[in-house]
Amino acid sequence: MGELRIIDNEGEDYLYPTEYFETVLFPTTRKPDETATIHLDALTKAILWAEATAARKSISALLRDWIDERLDLPA
Repeated sequence: MGELRIIDNEGEDYLYPTEYFETVLFPTTRKPDETATIHLDALTKAILWAEATAARKSISALLRDWIDERLDLPA
């Protein structure tokens, strides 16, 4: 398969195999104020933990920042 480029808050980019990720489809009826839960395999969680540690953030904060940057969400 291919690779997915991930860019961190400092602009550094990393390539990860696409099999580390899966598409998550949300129902169109979901309310915007509801939460989403993402389950990670041990390897992906370890990678995210290392990235979050390097950025001095929690994994949740790292993921929120990543989503916010890509979706250009309102403040």
